[in-house]
Amino acid sequence: MKLKYSTILLTLIGLSLQAAGFTIAVLAFNQSRSFPIHLETMLPIAVEINFTIGAMIFLLGTIFIMFWLESKAIHAGRKTAVALLGFISPVGIIIASKLKKRPIWKSAEKEQSPEKKICLVGSIFTVIVTAVFLWEGYQWLQRNNFPPKLSTAQVQSNEILAFERLKQICEAQHKYILKDWDGDGQKNYAQFLVHLWQSIDSNADPVKVNLLPRKLAFAMRRPYAIDGYIYVDIHYSYSGSKDKYGHIAAFKKNEIDPNTGFVVGAFPASNKKTGLLSFIITQKGDIHAKPLDHITYGTRIGFLTCPVDFAQEDWRQIHNIDDLKKFQKELADTKQPLSQKH
Repeated sequence: MKLKYSTILLTLIGLSLQAAGFTIAVLAFNQSRSFPIHLETMLPIAVEINFTIGAMIFLLGTIFIMFWLESKAIHAGRKTAVALLGFISPVGIIIASKLKKRPIWKSAEKEQSPEKKICLVGSIFTVIVTAVFLWEGYQWLQRNNFPPKLSTAQVQSNEILAFERLKQICEAQHKYILKDWDGDGQKNYAQFLVHLWQSIDSNADPVKVNLLPRKLAFAMRRPYAIDGYIYVDIHYSYSGSKDKYGHIAAFKKNEIDPNTGFVVGAFPASNKKTGLLSFIITQKGDIHAKPLDHITYGTRIGFLTCPVDFAQEDWRQIHNIDDLKKFQKELADTKQPLSQKH
């Protein structure tokens, strides 16, 4: 059958829409590449909305493909169910393009009424679309369970891994300061974790550092969290005095000098779900931990401050894994995390 230009155009449009829809649907589950709604917004149904958009675009493209396949099947005297191959295009297009026209006498024997042809294809298409929306409805009902709840053992494992990674970051920082990586004539600590993987020189050209793996160096935001934790550079410290009610009465903010020190925090990607404890490490290698009631995520998390007196702010110093496990046990025994605000 000689194809009209309009049919070819519709087929190409269909293929393009299917490719776009499939890509969006797959990326709907990828926190760092989700589209069009970025999962970093933590919209409870962001995954479902992205998947629905992808599915609808894919189905729209499928309709265009099915139009050509159905026309091809009718011309060849075949069953219009061939149009369902549109769901697996371009494979379906290749298969349908090889259909040979059925002899007239066989076509007459197998002839079906147009109503039955439409009913078969339309019914199957409707079932598929209905299944997609049923899945969406289920996901909507489960929106309050995102992310999936972890067991106590999994949460505590995340906390131990965060503790270990902070020590890894500290070791990398102490190696970083031994060399003038950016060529400015000064040796200092990296101001951003990513510079422990790759820094830049005075000409803004990349400089390979490789003191941290790329995955950890980019774990500064929730879409890039590792084992339930994000790692944030803290550039300011604060000191304050409490009144008789335990509230901060005086507050002084100081910038941390990268020539003499650094501070990095490790926070649960989903507070009280992927971890109960938040951690802070300084250039001395001291790690302090405590549960926080509230953590401000997003771009503002880069403005978190570090207390000068950890004890005054109820941060507990953790010397080793045994200390951490002891703290975890205390929290588990109380059944209620020691809630503190940050």
